[in-house]
Order: sequence, then structure tokens, then C-alpha cells
Amino acid sequence: MTHLTGRVVHITTVHRSTDNRIFRKECRALHEAGIDVHLVASHDGADVVDGIPIHRLPRRSSRLARMAGGPIATWGHLRRLRPALVHAHDPELIPLLLAWKLRHPSTTVVFDAHESLPSQVMGKPYIPVRARRGVAAATRALERLAGMGVDRVVVATPSIRTEFPSAKTVLVQNYPWLSDFPEATPAPRRRRLVYVGGSSHERGLQQMLDLVLALDGTAVLVLAGPVTAAGQGLLDEHPATTRGLVENHGMRPAEDVPGLIAGGDVGIVLFHPLPNHYECQPTKMFEYMAAGRPFIASHFPAWQEMYGEDDCALFVDPLDDAAILEAARTLLDDPNRCERLGKNGRAALERRFTFDGESDRLVGMVRDSV
Repeated sequence: MTHLTGRVVHITTVHRSTDNRIFRKECRALHEAGIDVHLVASHDGADVVDGIPIHRLPRRSSRLARMAGGPIATWGHLRRLRPALVHAHDPELIPLLLAWKLRHPSTTVVFDAHESLPSQVMGKPYIPVRARRGVAAATRALERLAGMGVDRVVVATPSIRTEFPSAKTVLVQNYPWLSDFPEATPAPRRRRLVYVGGSSHERGLQQMLDLVLALDGTAVLVLAGPVTAAGQGLLDEHPATTRGLVENHGMRPAEDVPGLIAGGDVGIVLFHPLPNHYECQPTKMFEYMAAGRPFIASHFPAWQEMYGEDDCALFVDPLDDAAILEAARTLLDDPNRCERLGKNGRAALERRFTFDGESDRLVGMVRDSV
């Protein structure tokens, strides 16, 4: 195994140190390729995880404190680590990347665009509606600044690529590692609906709870992942929860996700029609496919185009309770169709949607840059 002499440092002030894309996919891919990769992030565990050194950032009490203090603490780690390549994952770190490049022009600086930032702003509930256009314009300017000043932009979806100079972009999509999902096992046929990931009003929490209630005690909703404060209030008070129809696992390590999905019959992705949702690629969709489970998803054109020909999902209006209920009954009441769609999804994933191929582009970019 050949080791590069240049050190690569991934930095994040927003995401968890064990973030699925940052740590379990990108850092892991580089480490397995023999590259000296480090991560700077908020972290509570060991200093080395799976062979990758993690350098701790202090936890901040508020978003403002994080945005002000996080880049300063990160700069200190970079001074000590002296990387050949810095790979940042948060928009608030773009000024740090550009400043580091000015001070260290031989260093390659990379920005990782997980989402379309202007579209994301337009759907943020904590930003006043009247202010969203102005904030979106400011974030668009920040993206343009990044596009001009960084050496490479790694993008998570093809649609994000259009927001940056094409010559600088590298597409690394959030597909699962095939090794994380052994050959799919038969569904338990216990009428379990599964949703993994962040739960909120915008991501269809109300619709999922109403669905399992409408199924009148014949099914269970399995949730795993963080829940917003407003979502937690809804979850605690909803009749589906009080009647024992919800199994909430909360935050779970990423390695637990395959087992949680395999314990269910049907996955759910009922994102609301918001600008930052239309062309996103939720990792959970690929994970459902990897586990051999069909899923019910919002009828966004981009999603139907991407998965429709594989016949692995049913697409519905995410705000139409009757359509959602009909789709759920269609799959839960027909185990043979459920199994067929699940097998179709697994086969499509093996052909087109594994991170094993995406990692080659990431490693190639690093080898060409340091």
C-alpha cells in the first residue's frame, strides 16, 4: 500500500465526527487507499477511530458561538497539522479556506457542497420568510466566492454541480458502501414502516404519524435519527405515539442502520415540496434499496426519473394522506409485490448506486492534488 507524503485534513464545525458522508465514506475511502487522513470535528470518543485520527473541537452552546469560535479553533489545528490538502464541509468554513489558501498557497483547498445552499435557505423554518430571499442571495454570493477561490469543489449531487465552475467540480454521491449491507434478507412481514434520518415537519413527520394511525393498529412506525424540537413535541403528543404505534430509536450509530432497515418491511421518504428537497438524494433511499426493501417516496420528478425505471418504489403526493395510505396498504397487503420491488431495488443499487465507485473519484482527486 503506497502512502502519500502529503497529509489530508477534513474539517467540520457543524457535523458530528461520525457523520456518514464525512467520516464513514470520504475519510474511510482515503484511509483505505493508504492516504494520511485526519478529521477535525466536535468529538467525544477516542482520539483515533478505525485508524483515522480525530482532533477535537470544543462544543459551542449556540449556532452563533459555533460560527464565531469554530473556525478559530479549526485554524489552530490546521497550523499544527500542516496539511497538504484541506477539505471543508460547512459553508461557514469557506472564509477559513480562502484565508488559509492566501497564507499557504501551496495547499490544496477543497469545499464539499452537501446541499444546494440557496435552496436550503429557502426552506429553513428558523429564517423569517421575508428574510429568506436576502439570505439566499448572500449564500449564493458565498458559493460564488468559494467557486472562485478554492481549488476543487466536491458535490453530492449532479444538480449542485451546476452552481460551481464545472472545471473544478468532482461528483461524489452519497451512495452506501455495499459492504455495509450484506445480501438482503427476507422482510419480517410484521407490517413495520421504517424511516431513518432527521425527523421534522418538513421531512414528513406529521404524515408518517398520521399514516400509522390510519392503519388502525395493524402496523408500526420505526424511527431512527435526530428529531427537531418541534418534531419532538409532535411525536410526544400524537395519538400514534400514545397508542404504542411508534418505535423511536433516536440517534443510532451508522453501523446500526442496516439492521434497523432489515427489521422493517417498507421504507418511507415523504419530504415536503420545498426547494432544497426537489433534487436532493436522501441517503436513506439507497439504504432501503441496499437492504432489499421497497419504499414510498414523494413524487418529485427528479426522484421518479432516478428510481422509477427500477420499479423499486411507489411515488405519492407527500401532502395527500389518502394517497400515502393507499400506497402503504398496497405494499403491506401484498408481500409478493413488496418482495419483488425490494429485490429490484437491491439489483439496481448493485448496478448503479454504490459508494465503491464514488470513492475512486475522491481518491483520484486527492492523488492528483497533493
